[in-house]
This record gives sequence, structure tokens and C-alpha cells, in this order.
Amino acid sequence: MHKQFQIVLGAIIVAFIVIAVYIVMQQPRPKHKLSYLALGDSYTIGYKIRYADNYPNQLAELLRQHKIDISDPSIIAYPGWTTNDLAKAINEKKSSDTFTFVTLLIGNNDMFDGYSVAAYATNFELLLRKAITFAAGHPDRVFVLSIPDISLTRYAAERDKSQIAKNIMSYNAANREITMAHKCHYIDISGSLTTHANDSTYYISDWAHPTAKGYSIWIQQMVPAVANVLGQ
Repeated sequence: MHKQFQIVLGAIIVAFIVIAVYIVMQQPRPKHKLSYLALGDSYTIGYKIRYADNYPNQLAELLRQHKIDISDPSIIAYPGWTTNDLAKAINEKKSSDTFTFVTLLIGNNDMFDGYSVAAYATNFELLLRKAITFAAGHPDRVFVLSIPDISLTRYAAERDKSQIAKNIMSYNAANREITMAHKCHYIDISGSLTTHANDSTYYISDWAHPTAKGYSIWIQQMVPAVANVLGQ
């Protein structure tokens, strides 16, 4: 009789546990207050490093450490993308979602594919307008990053360093002017790794793309500007 009671009691306890777990699972998950969209190319997706270590994810994590309740970033980016590729990807998604803030970094591949500065500027402005739309029409919640200056690293050692530097400067002059005209934020990270240009802990083996450690330098520049806009 005692054994039967134990079996019944055990079954009741198990049933209560199952019901409790079911109830918890049915509860809506808490939503983060703020959302973030990152638009770009290999510099945004994080070429040949862990996805969690790219700059959008590092930025989101550091903002959380500053007590800013932000979700994991949504990212539309891929290695090798030009402004045309990014625009096509955005159009194919046909998304009407809006985000608390948006970052945009694009142009390196346009430059190496031979796009003129004028052609790049036209495409970049269209993308910036899309970024503003994604930010619910708030240009002050859009942050443009300059194209990194890889003429400073070993990447340019056996290339025309001065021409690469000139091209990057021209592209960045164009995207900066357009960004300012639309009253968005411009974060110049081009020379942020200058003092680490020959340090392999800051660049992957191609000497063009940062490691997680390299991206962390960018983040140090980005967090104050983003946190200020988010009211923290």
C-alpha cells in the first residue's frame, strides 16, 4: 500500500513539473527595447572570424554592458558585396521592418571593381536613404562608418600604396559629404588601426580585414556616439 502511494505521489509530482514547464514555455519571451540593423560587406559580416566577433555583435554586447537593452543585431552583409549587391539584397528581402538604429559601411569592393567616385556616390546615397527608412525616418539614428584605409597595412606592401590611399580618400570624401547632407552620423574609423598596422593580432592573414581585437578598436569609437543618441 505504501509503495502504491509512492508511485501515485511520484506520478503527481511529474505531472505538476510537466504542467509547470509547459506554462513557462507558453509565456511570451521578454523583448528587448531597442533593435539594430547593420548594412555592409565583409567588414560588417566579419570576414574569416567568428560571427559573434564581428563589429555589429561586439557593438551590441558593449552597449548592453552600458545598460542599454538591445537585441542581437540583424545583419545584411556579405563578403565581396558592392553598393549594387547590397541594394539588391535589401530589395529582395522586401522588408518593412524598422529599427532603433542602423549602421552602414560599404564601398571597398566598389573601389576595387573600378567604380568611379561619382557612380559610388550615387549608389551610396540610395543606400543611405534606405538606411534612414529602416531607422523609421530618423537620420540621427543612422551611423555611417568610413572605409578602412588598408594602404596602411601589409596588404599594400606589394601594391600601389599611394593609389590605394588616394582612392580610399576620394571614396570617403564622397560618403562623408553625403552623410552630412542627410544629417546622419559619420564615424571615421579609417585610420583607427594605424598604430597596429603591422600587428597580426589586429588583422587576419590577408592584412585587409580586422580580427576581433581589431574590431574592438572601432567599437571604442562607436559606443559613445551610439549611446549618446540612444539617450544613455
